[in-house]
Amino acid sequence: MPEYNASRAALDLLKNGNFKAALKATRAGATRDPRSAIFPNVIGIALCGLGKHADSLPHFERALHLNPAFDEAHRNIAQTLLTLGRPQCALKHLGLLARKGRGDADTTYLMARALWETGDTAGAMAAAERSIVAAPRNPRAYFLMAQMREMTEGPLAAIAEYDRLLGIAPNDPEAMLRKSLPLARTGAHAQALALVRTAVSIRPKHAATLLRYATMLNEIGDIAAARQTLQTILADEPAHALAMSNLVHLQDEKANKALFPALQTVFRKSQKGSENQIAAGFALARIARQQDDADGEARWLAKANALEAARVPYDPARDRQMHHDMAARFPTPFPPAPDCAAPDRVPVFVVGLPRSGTSLTEAMLGNHPDIVGLGELAAAGYAVQKVLEGPAPFDAETFAHTYLAALPALPEGVSAFVDKMPENYRILGFLLGAFPQARIIHMRRDPRDVALSMWRTRFAGTALSYTSDLSHIALRMNLYAEMMQHWQRILPGRILGIDYAALVSDPLQGTRDMAAFIGLPWHADMVRPEDNKAPVQTASVNQVREPVHSRALGRWKSRRDVLAPFVAALDPALWPDLRDD
Repeated sequence: MPEYNASRAALDLLKNGNFKAALKATRAGATRDPRSAIFPNVIGIALCGLGKHADSLPHFERALHLNPAFDEAHRNIAQTLLTLGRPQCALKHLGLLARKGRGDADTTYLMARALWETGDTAGAMAAAERSIVAAPRNPRAYFLMAQMREMTEGPLAAIAEYDRLLGIAPNDPEAMLRKSLPLARTGAHAQALALVRTAVSIRPKHAATLLRYATMLNEIGDIAAARQTLQTILADEPAHALAMSNLVHLQDEKANKALFPALQTVFRKSQKGSENQIAAGFALARIARQQDDADGEARWLAKANALEAARVPYDPARDRQMHHDMAARFPTPFPPAPDCAAPDRVPVFVVGLPRSGTSLTEAMLGNHPDIVGLGELAAAGYAVQKVLEGPAPFDAETFAHTYLAALPALPEGVSAFVDKMPENYRILGFLLGAFPQARIIHMRRDPRDVALSMWRTRFAGTALSYTSDLSHIALRMNLYAEMMQHWQRILPGRILGIDYAALVSDPLQGTRDMAAFIGLPWHADMVRPEDNKAPVQTASVNQVREPVHSRALGRWKSRRDVLAPFVAALDPALWPDLRDD
């Protein structure tokens, strides 16, 4: 009984997030009862709560040494190994439980995660399904299944998985919140926003729910409501790093200056390399820039990007091989574009580097009454993935069907739609092979301005992990330049190059060129992208709501010293037009 009471008290402390107190109490209990397996197990949990996952492993192992049949310790050590990026080791512990007939819903869930991380997609999905069958009201297996299906089949498959959970638990706010993400990626913004509003009504004080709500409000241009929502979070949690970092983009310099001390405290007290610390670092850099503190901005950006690079590493060799393999699939020139008097829902792919003006271009095109902008679609990426992973060669018809099936319903009467995923520059051969009448608009911008913008921006996910290191940004830009040279050779006359500097200096001529390239008459609204009310889900969400301006041209010149490693790593043969002017 004393062992039970001591461990129960420690677990209560853990539930309240008081990991240090739980650790102290449990270590005292372990001293009193060194043969109990419960105490080292709880010590391991407390260390994980403090972010010391590697330090927790010996304690879980001690618990298993004292009690080899301690299933919870097996699961805890497997969970920790997954956190540390060691899925194969995790599988050994989970497999042991399964072989002994103790593979419950939690075990099979962890096994699904481990199999997914080792690349066994089919095995992972089968394990996740077993976990769902064993515990049909436990949401986390559904969430994992939705994630896996979205990565392999696209957002519509993920939506179906969330609907399966909501059919059982129709008032689950977390399922609503998660479903809103793929809904928005398919263009169903109104439905996504309605779901998030329902989730907010169920848990009006839940910070993560309010944070998602604020993001969506900002995406539709309701900045005042987004700002108020973030301030609601901070009223209850004054040190909420993500709320503060998002708010920094929505308020004036004076208000941001007042946030600076709190953000400094968050950065100092947060676990090293955590989401909170990185978000605070980027926010501090932005405030320093607003205060004309160039040295302060440089220091905070260096810290934040270094932490992000360690958290989400970039693999240059893999990236280089992928670019080369993609180009090698299309070695010979394509036939000329087919004659087309007028487009019939023709795809317009706007490509380039992130931060090169693709969002501005889409906003201009989307203001044409015959064109609808669909944002950064992942549809082409899913279609390419099916080709790369499948045994059969590229089939244009199958690719086109896979891509079109992932699109939202297009409004009646439109003649063209815009997919502005910048990274589609890597797969132009697939796109024009599947859609011979597609238009490719390539945005070009001074790489030094692009690099500075990337360096100042924190991107979600792992796809742009190279942006956290200046030498990696240069490497990716060199690969991009090589790839675009390849496409220009084999797709002559199929790509319209638009220079960002020329577009913002003379938007009238730039939009005329784009309309003519697509095959539509020019429309006056195209020069007023700030009037476009479509939701914006990119890092340019606030910039594209401004009238066209040229203030961003040449900003790199004031940060020559910061960008020196980047400029030195650019290949002059690929960037012959750069002048240090």
